Amino acid sequence: MTIHTWFPAHARQLFIRQAYRIIGLLLLLPVTLTEAPKAMANDPAPHSESQVAQRAKAAWEQGTTDLAIGILDQGIHDNPQAFALHQLRGDMLATSRHTEAALESYETVLANIPTALDVRWAKWSVLVRSGQVEEAVTELQRIAAIDPQNPLIHLRLARELRKLDRLEESFKSYQQAVALGPDMLNWRLAMARARFDILDYEGADREVQLVLQQVSPGSPLELSAKNLLTVFYGSTERGRRFAPVMSPDANPKQLKDWSMIRHDAYALFEAGRYQEAEPMYRQLLILNPMDPLAKQHLGLILMNLGRCKEAISIIPKMEGLDPLDEDYAATVYRMGQCLVD
Repeated sequence: MTIHTWFPAHARQLFIRQAYRIIGLLLLLPVTLTEAPKAMANDPAPHSESQVAQRAKAAWEQGTTDLAIGILDQGIHDNPQAFALHQLRGDMLATSRHTEAALESYETVLANIPTALDVRWAKWSVLVRSGQVEEAVTELQRIAAIDPQNPLIHLRLARELRKLDRLEESFKSYQQAVALGPDMLNWRLAMARARFDILDYEGADREVQLVLQQVSPGSPLELSAKNLLTVFYGSTERGRRFAPVMSPDANPKQLKDWSMIRHDAYALFEAGRYQEAEPMYRQLLILNPMDPLAKQHLGLILMNLGRCKEAISIIPKMEGLDPLDEDYAATVYRMGQCLVD
């Protein structure tokens, strides 16, 4: 027996239309699935500042610096006030030796938050590494102004200024460091050297003597202090600001003799042994007629010996001394007393 299957005409047409519709949907499905990720990528999903930073750090740690910078740039574009992202961008660029771009990022932060010390230190580090010494010192001065109670900043500034031969500024920074850290005797020795270099010989000696009064016998600091005294009194060095004006025919032996005699003469002067000190100071002035401190001391010696007229003939010749200096004022005052007596 043969079974015949048949559909009415209208049912067959409905079936065909439904089949075509299903086939069309199936053909469109791969296209839809392919375009979906693109649509998701182009949809700018909002990210917090911390999320952007985490994503950038993750990319950076994987060695994809360009990707990390791109993530930060997009985050900064979306939120220009995200200064933590600017700073992170500067750090990454600094590590990659993109100096100017790193400095630009740091400057963006500092223009809005000038007291951001961590950013200023990062900027200073980049300036130092790139050899911009003057700019680095200027930045260090700004840091010191923001954090004036930190002695380490003043100490660092003093050392950097010294490298640039800005000795007077360096000394002031040493003073600030020592004032904030009076127990740091090695800092005081550095300040003594700074005094010596700006020709404050007596002040330099006082600083060293103060250290010697506090250190333990045989300690490394005692050795350093005594070595510094040897530089002050036992060598031909007279400090970086010293402009030697010896007699035209002076020779190295005369310069050495002058340096050696100066030490002993000063010790006698400080001890008040004026009779013994007088001939030594006269010898100093023979070896170096332009030594202003020797003239001053000799004048004081003669006054203390009661020879005022002779002292007066020497005092007006102290043109190498600063009239605003305490020692100069004390000398003039003592001269007035001597004349009255």
